[in-house]
Amino acid sequence: RLGIRMLAEHHLALHKVTPGHIGVITTKLSPAQTVSECSLFAKSQCERRYGRSPELEVTGHTSPAFPYFAMPLQYMLEEVLKNAMRATAEHHRHATTLPPVVATICSNDADFSIRVSDQGGGIRTEQMPRIYEYMFTTSDERSAATQSSIQESSSG
Repeated sequence: RLGIRMLAEHHLALHKVTPGHIGVITTKLSPAQTVSECSLFAKSQCERRYGRSPELEVTGHTSPAFPYFAMPLQYMLEEVLKNAMRATAEHHRHATTLPPVVATICSNDADFSIRVSDQGGGIRTEQMPRIYEYMFTTSDERSAATQSSIQESSSG
């Protein structure tokens, strides 16, 4: 679905002039700025649910900019950052301060990668066989009954 949506939006965007863009391609996308902007959504969700959120530290190659599709990158970053902040807030729920979530950007002339690191406790070994299941989560907010009903409906 995401690929078809991107193609359709790109086709439509090619018919209008937007500075800094060719269709939906941002001609000078800053990975560091994109990570920072996406963290605002994740922080607000975390603060709404837990009353606080970890800070985000952006490290590494923070100045390069590349031509790139912003939409899928933003979607992925918002999900990854939201998960990292949630896990950190839950794992450190009794601590007075939360450790930061760290986004490290590595780049060269052609590519970039973004690593998001948190201190959210990880996935327990017994949960590993289920990580690719459609509604799987390590979130504390799901009750055993909810998990059970999801498993029953997906196996039927």
